Amino acid sequence: MPPQPARVKNSQAPIILDLKEFQARNGDACCPEAWVAIARDPGWQKGDAPPRRACRLVLEQLLGQLPGFIASDHSLVRDKYGAPRLTGASDQAPRVSLAHSGPWFAVGLSRTACIGVDIEQHARQRDFQAMADYLGWQRGIDSAVDFYSRWTLWEAYVKCTGNSVLEQENAEFRKLLEQARTEANSVQSAWRVFQGEAENRVQFAAVLRIPFKDSISCKS
Repeated sequence: MPPQPARVKNSQAPIILDLKEFQARNGDACCPEAWVAIARDPGWQKGDAPPRRACRLVLEQLLGQLPGFIASDHSLVRDKYGAPRLTGASDQAPRVSLAHSGPWFAVGLSRTACIGVDIEQHARQRDFQAMADYLGWQRGIDSAVDFYSRWTLWEAYVKCTGNSVLEQENAEFRKLLEQARTEANSVQSAWRVFQGEAENRVQFAAVLRIPFKDSISCKS
């Protein structure tokens, strides 16, 4: 049974996206179990700190609903890039990813795959092309929606792989970008890509990387 939405103080109940169920409806029986929770803090005002506490509470609630998971046996730590990671007695600790932008936040969780999530509320003033040039993006930016579709996917990708967001894009990411554009989540690929809008001008992305041996077994 997937984690259920729960309301946290000062936040609306998060929307829970069951990525495995979504992919199963599209003919992919090999997508790993994974969930993304998206919520907005209605009490947040411009200038406030990011809703990190609400984000952490939603993560704790999702983890608490996983069968066999004992929260007291694990701790949430940060790697050198600030990405969250669960450590503890079990080598099979779920993979987690957190993101926030303005009042919005997203929580990604998977027990069987690497996961990265990002959410971005459109900024009124941002030099999209300058950022694209700095990151070595090989294709120009057509619009704000185009930029944020690519940026959220890039952030989710580097969170999934454990790299820095300031690195230049590589051939692997360009293949992932094409996979996202064509909505071609193939069972023969080790990657799963999900993108959408939480509301107008708020875009999110999730990236899953399946262990290669599991990807191979899914081909048969």
